[in-house]
Amino acid sequence: MQLTYTVEVERFEGALPAYYRDADGDGFGNPADTVHAPSAPEGYGENNTDCNDNDTRIHPGAQEICGDTIDQDCNEADLPCDFTIRGVVTGSGMTPIVGATVSIGTGTVTTSTDVNGSFSAGVAQTELLTRPADTVFPIKVTKDGYATGYANVLYEEGKFSYQVEIKLVAVSHRITDMDEVISGVEILSNGQNVGELTIPSTSLPSGVTQITGTITHIDPTSSEVASFPGSDFLAAPADGGQPVLLESFGVMEFDLKDQNGNPITSLPGPATVGMKVPAGLSVNEGDHIPLWYYDPATGLWQEEGEGIVEDRGAAGLWICGTVTHFTWWNYDRPIDTHACFKFTFVDNDTGNPITDLFWYGEGVTYSGVSPQRPCNCDGNDPQPPCSGESISSLTVKKSMPAGPPEQIRVYTMISGINYYLVRNGDGTYRVSTDSASATIFTVPVDNASCLSNYQVDLCRFLDSDDPVTGSGGPNEGNNGILPLQSFDRPPSVTCWTEPPYVQYVNGAFEPVTLYAEVTDDQHGITGQWYDPHGVPLPTTPDGPSPSGTIFTARWTPPDWWESSYAELRFAATGSDGTQGECWTGVELCRDRYVSFYGTVFDPDGSPAGPGVPVRIYRQGFDIIAYTDPYGYYSFDVASQGIPCWQCGMWNGESFNSTLEVNLEGCGNASSDLCYYCYDESGEWRQREMNIRLIEETDGCSLEMVDESGYPLSQCWGW
Repeated sequence: MQLTYTVEVERFEGALPAYYRDADGDGFGNPADTVHAPSAPEGYGENNTDCNDNDTRIHPGAQEICGDTIDQDCNEADLPCDFTIRGVVTGSGMTPIVGATVSIGTGTVTTSTDVNGSFSAGVAQTELLTRPADTVFPIKVTKDGYATGYANVLYEEGKFSYQVEIKLVAVSHRITDMDEVISGVEILSNGQNVGELTIPSTSLPSGVTQITGTITHIDPTSSEVASFPGSDFLAAPADGGQPVLLESFGVMEFDLKDQNGNPITSLPGPATVGMKVPAGLSVNEGDHIPLWYYDPATGLWQEEGEGIVEDRGAAGLWICGTVTHFTWWNYDRPIDTHACFKFTFVDNDTGNPITDLFWYGEGVTYSGVSPQRPCNCDGNDPQPPCSGESISSLTVKKSMPAGPPEQIRVYTMISGINYYLVRNGDGTYRVSTDSASATIFTVPVDNASCLSNYQVDLCRFLDSDDPVTGSGGPNEGNNGILPLQSFDRPPSVTCWTEPPYVQYVNGAFEPVTLYAEVTDDQHGITGQWYDPHGVPLPTTPDGPSPSGTIFTARWTPPDWWESSYAELRFAATGSDGTQGECWTGVELCRDRYVSFYGTVFDPDGSPAGPGVPVRIYRQGFDIIAYTDPYGYYSFDVASQGIPCWQCGMWNGESFNSTLEVNLEGCGNASSDLCYYCYDESGEWRQREMNIRLIEETDGCSLEMVDESGYPLSQCWGW
């Protein structure tokens, strides 16, 4: 008997786990795109909380950017902006730096500077960084050809709009593959030896055969101190104690790369860093000076190691120590005993508080700058301005009872220019751009600090030793309220060029148009452009702009100009005689070329023989040379020169290309090739580059070697 069975199979989805499509690969899946399977198919996962599966930047827990109308963290709302940060980034001579990348806060807000070097961004409360002494908005600025700039904008309760000026320092020195850091390299700034770096072979990271990069030096006794990373000289000592101020003896940033262009930030062993001590600073042979590095994550200088002062005779005093990672480094003495001044500036005519000026205390007897910061009020402070919880203050290096007193100057910065406080002799004050006329303030011996609000009742008023209003003066009764004479602020000027570079065409440079925008509350502003030699150029006022008046001029570089860069100056004069100026740079583009010659060696080490093609190519060019009977090749520089520096690229940027050799029995052997050019002479340049073929299981590889047989890195120059 034949039996027939009917089996009904019902698919039961609930028996298999659900997986969700993760199209953008951020680890968060799309709840609307589901499959049930024994295990997760490729591109699927268990998470189903993504609110946008087409963008890796959007998922639960992502960093939210305020005010951009995008819900990055999938909480169904955009984060509102609580504060506005505005600023300007400049280089030497107050030249606006265009196209600098500006990162504000703890890492989510990024913008860039415009043609005036200006930037503006909305930021949320989440971008604030809390330090032991205060709360700040950290700012980082980067631009090719300049050291990394760091600033900390002090947060104040109830204040929602902030302004900052950031000065970048141009790179001082470049390390090329011709430099041997193993045996030590000199670090130059403006042609002067200011430091040295030695990285022993035992301290090189694994696989690193060549180190190149840039080093930037800051002289703490010069105006470059305005570019001091962090902007407030605030540091965390190694013992974990309260933050301290720093007295600097030398500052450098190290931006190093390996032979493949990868950054080198740490070493397995120590490197030696030496810095020359600027003349006039108080150190002696044998002194031990702590080393500090700038930590952007904390917004503070961190103590790590120390250096010892060496007397090198005619070369002066040097401080030498060891480091194992690279960033900004600084030899400093910590200022761990502080004194403080309290003050309020008022308009001498109206008595109204002046709130749009930010003040600094600049050491006269030591190298350090202290920015204005709020300080707790105490019973000695006037009411007002101390009707609230805080009053303006400066915390500086304290005088010692047994030694000569410490001294400071006080200044405010307007359009990048320091205006120093000057005592008039009648109880009032004025400002001057002449530092020699600045009033010297003697720092008290009382130990007090507005960094930690320690014994703030011992802070002195800034006018405490004024011969008129100070103790014993005819108008005794100083209270830290300083009448400031009104002054005509200089015209605010920004400069730029269009285009930012000029081309050398048919034996002559093309002209460039110069622009200056002047913002001022005066009438009758006049302006004048000057060429790099100070010769006046015909200047035309082109009428109003949204915020001022535009002045233009044209400049055509002379044919004999060989440098790759020129700076031009614009000066504006107000009706009262006050002056403002700016500088702008223009790149002068005579294309530089490099070319190569050498010998091709086959895998057994013999010259390769005739007819072997040697090819170098990248987008925009493709050149081939053939070996002679002795394996020698040479590119004709006149017709086969390779550009190593062109318009719109800063001098020293690498050009990436591919080197290829086709040898019978080896096939095509190739390698990456990138090269730098630092020469500004306009001459043709050639470099010997021998090529050694190495037999592999599936063909050949190649290695570039110099005339001594020493391997060249893939990225090199001269």
